[in-house]
Amino acid sequence: MALITLEIPTIVRHLRIDGVSHYLLRPLFVAYPIVVSRRYEDAVVQYQKDVKNAFKGFTLTSRTAQQLLWYQFRPELNYQHFLFDLNLGGYFVKGLFGVADFSMQGHRFIVLPFVENYMFMGNPDEHGEVAVESQTKAALRELLRSIRNRDDKEFDPEQYFSAKKEFITDIRVDVHIKPGPFQIEQTGDFQFFHRFRSNTDFEGDVEIEKIGSDLNNRYPGALDRAFYQDDLVENLRKVIFNGDHAPLAIIGPEGVGKHAVIHETVWRYMDERRNENGQRTERIWHLDPLRVISGMSIVGMWEKRFEAILKFVQKPEENAQRPDKILIDNIIALLHIGKSASGSLTLSDVLRTYMEKRQLQLIVLATPGEWQIVQEKDRRFSDLFQVIRMSEPSVELAAKIILQQRKKLEQDNGAVISIQAIDQLLTLHRNYLKSKPLPGSVVNLMRQLAVKYRNRRIDATQVREEFRIFSGMEEHIFDVTKTLGPDEIENDLAQVLVGQPQAVGVLMDVIQLIKSRLADRSKPIVSLLFTGPTGVGKTQAAKVLCQYLSGSESRLMRLDMNEYIDSGAVGRLIGNYYQPEGHLTGKVRFQPFGVLLLDEIEKAHSSVFDLLLQVLDDGRLTDSLGRTVDFSNTVIIMTSNLGASEVGAQPGFFGSNRDNRAIFNKAVENFFRPEFVNRLDQIVIFNPLELDHILNIARLQIKELLQRDGFVRRTTILSVSKEALEWVAQRGYDASMGGRALKRQIERDLTTLSAEQLVSTYSDQPIILTISLEGGQLRPEITPLDYAEPIEGEWLPKLPDQRHSRRFYQLLIQELDRMKMRADAKNDNKNALIDREEGKRQWRFFDLVSNIQECKEMLQHAMLRTGQVSSAHLPVIPLRLKHGYPVLKKDWSRAARESLRDRLFQEEALAEINQAYLYGAPEFDSEQSELLNHCIDVMLLKLAVIGFQEDRLDQGYLYASSCLDGLGSSEVHYLLDGYESLFKLLNISHQADRENKRIWVEGYGVNWLLEGEQGVHLFYLSHQNPLPVKVWFDPTKADTVSSAPPFSRIIRIYNGSSTLTDLRTNFSNAINISAPELKLLLYAGLSEKIKDRIAVPR
Repeated sequence: MALITLEIPTIVRHLRIDGVSHYLLRPLFVAYPIVVSRRYEDAVVQYQKDVKNAFKGFTLTSRTAQQLLWYQFRPELNYQHFLFDLNLGGYFVKGLFGVADFSMQGHRFIVLPFVENYMFMGNPDEHGEVAVESQTKAALRELLRSIRNRDDKEFDPEQYFSAKKEFITDIRVDVHIKPGPFQIEQTGDFQFFHRFRSNTDFEGDVEIEKIGSDLNNRYPGALDRAFYQDDLVENLRKVIFNGDHAPLAIIGPEGVGKHAVIHETVWRYMDERRNENGQRTERIWHLDPLRVISGMSIVGMWEKRFEAILKFVQKPEENAQRPDKILIDNIIALLHIGKSASGSLTLSDVLRTYMEKRQLQLIVLATPGEWQIVQEKDRRFSDLFQVIRMSEPSVELAAKIILQQRKKLEQDNGAVISIQAIDQLLTLHRNYLKSKPLPGSVVNLMRQLAVKYRNRRIDATQVREEFRIFSGMEEHIFDVTKTLGPDEIENDLAQVLVGQPQAVGVLMDVIQLIKSRLADRSKPIVSLLFTGPTGVGKTQAAKVLCQYLSGSESRLMRLDMNEYIDSGAVGRLIGNYYQPEGHLTGKVRFQPFGVLLLDEIEKAHSSVFDLLLQVLDDGRLTDSLGRTVDFSNTVIIMTSNLGASEVGAQPGFFGSNRDNRAIFNKAVENFFRPEFVNRLDQIVIFNPLELDHILNIARLQIKELLQRDGFVRRTTILSVSKEALEWVAQRGYDASMGGRALKRQIERDLTTLSAEQLVSTYSDQPIILTISLEGGQLRPEITPLDYAEPIEGEWLPKLPDQRHSRRFYQLLIQELDRMKMRADAKNDNKNALIDREEGKRQWRFFDLVSNIQECKEMLQHAMLRTGQVSSAHLPVIPLRLKHGYPVLKKDWSRAARESLRDRLFQEEALAEINQAYLYGAPEFDSEQSELLNHCIDVMLLKLAVIGFQEDRLDQGYLYASSCLDGLGSSEVHYLLDGYESLFKLLNISHQADRENKRIWVEGYGVNWLLEGEQGVHLFYLSHQNPLPVKVWFDPTKADTVSSAPPFSRIIRIYNGSSTLTDLRTNFSNAINISAPELKLLLYAGLSEKIKDRIAVPR
């Protein structure tokens, strides 16, 4: 196979993408490859790779020769730019075009590389000269006209334009060409038998490209740089490129820079030889041993493939005096790749022959643990290597290296990494990554940040967010700026860990230990043994801790020790020859931050306890591949039922807590060896559950039941009454079985009943499935929910522009005067001091007139400001309402309604609403907000005057009540707080009764005013089913609390702590809605008849 050096004429264009400079490279005479990169060096490296890939497996035949010739074609070129103004038959194009021309055998050829690689031969004049510019213009006009006719609407002339900063340079690429027969055609029989021969014939240069990469080709921009390692790099350069091909092993902990020093060595070697034309460079091939056997399905194939690769490395060119090098960073794989039932030959066995004869040089990178395994398994192989050891640099030197890497990453990615971000990275390393050597652990995180936040600024905030994703820990755990109060932690834990005060206290201590960063970094954060009767919450406690630390129970690393009762358990936990990834070490290696639960630890084999002694004492473990797994960021929890049978055998089944603790402690000490017990930080004994605890546990299990897919996907909301829950809890209480008996009873009673109802009922609407207790039996009831329809037409009052706002205020003031006259005309009673009821009416009259007068004064002040203050400086906070509704009002078909129903029960739709609100344009500015507020104030006062005229004094309670028993207290109070603020703003007489979750309201026309607010308010809570809250107005004077009416219209949805959306108006708002904003939604809910009656004449 021949090595051919191509000098490819390449167009280099400088362009800007999203405001950032980039380089575009492409061949002049062919359309492929096209490479775009921020750095010129990176673009050249990628360009060379793409050309090599184009010739990978290339065989020179009569059919393929043309491709090679075009890449080899390198005439003397002249490249220039012309500004052409072209008329394409009524379509005008003006732009800069790049034109290359060259002479060949007395003819002048002109090339338009960016216009479909068009080439034509110029026509000389009588003097033999070719007018390149004029002939190019004529040819270009016809060419673009035909392209436009062909592409029609897709025609975009700008894609054919050139750039001012554009030039042609030659880029050198070495490719391997396999010669082939120049036959006009080949017989079918030849092709048939060629298929079988090609399966076992390997070309070393082709195969090595498939399974590895040439580090030399990464020079200069794609190679990593090693800073402040000059002595080591110089030593490596002599050993690798000037030595006697002795095998070399670089041994050092992960992250100290083993790859970096190899890359730096290659960089310096290539930098020295870049001007030595004609000198062959010795290449370093980075190979992956696992890919050697990839696709090798026939016995003996991988050996032939590997032999072909080694032969090529030994003699890369016909006249090569020195071989190339092989770099491998997975040395353990060399010892077992290739073994099978039919033979024990491995890659290391094949390599050993070449290494012993020094026919090629093998360079391996390994950690001390990996190297130890190689020495133990194949001493003869490891003794062939010259060993160079790397140690972790000092903190000062590591900091300098990190700062140098920061500069390189900023240059490569256009990011700006602040010094605060560097400080945060070092702080996180000091607190949580101490076992990982510098600078690698910090540089890896910094590299991820630079790529993720390309062309942006990276500060401490971005570092903490990236570390949250990397570690899985909640930010409030590792962020020192966020504090956690002991009461807050204890309350959160006690709500979900019922009846176990000692366990709550221990978990609280663990959280505070992690938060304060006072844990001993030489061992696991804490090692706990949970023991007690079955079903009391031992496993649940581990889940609760995991939820608090990482935000999800799914991150709990759980191993059931029932599966590790035999002598091979240790091999499965840390890995073995046939399964290198251990169950224990693999989990912690991929998730070093978290909670490890070893369930029913007493059932494990005795050898497992010997293994755990090292983990509990040193906080680390070495797996079968020699990798050290760090447990210093892990909470280890072991559960056991030791002592439960002895406690259960006592008279009365369960004795006092003090007696129980003594029995459990004694059982633990009798079973485990003293050295094991001595390594535990604490033994936590769980109490038996009592009847008082069962009801709280039942509520927690109901919450879990609500998260099942059958409820979520069917848009079904389950509500269980308190009486029904108590009835189920009492039936499921079993002191000996704990919470599991209750769970089974809930499955039998509630889950089964719910399943029967859901299977036998189909509804295209969301439903509330209510289960209550009647006559000692559970009774189900289904309540369908519907969405409020959008308001037809324009419902907002028509507001004037700024020029006519003064006139608008005058109209509002005139309307207030008319309202005052109508109220005065109605108030004609002369005996107010005699009639008590009439006296109250008179008082309400004066209050109404006072509101009218106050509103008039505000309008007069606003009118005086008109024209004097710009809208940007008005003393009015703009309304924050924005359009964010996912279904247009004009498309309220049945299909649209069903689509809305399905989407509003999905997190994606709610996130879409949030994004629309967050990035949507403001709907109202300060001036519009002020005009709208005053206009609605006048109209609502007019509603009160009409009520006064018609003697409609409405009194009653405004209720808010959760549809789910025992849930929604905070949501109810949130709604009542909003309505109370609204009543204060409107000067409506009211009095809150928070105990009964209602507000007493009194005023003229209040029933009309609150009619539109009656309905279901749907709250979406994180990781929970929607929570419906009913709001209604009961116009009675009875002090007894009324029951919720049967209406089921959803008028508003609330998405956690972010937004609320009114389904009638298409408006979304921040969840902390203000009284003026709620007043606008209140006005929108008025009936069309009422809106017509209170409209302000224009």
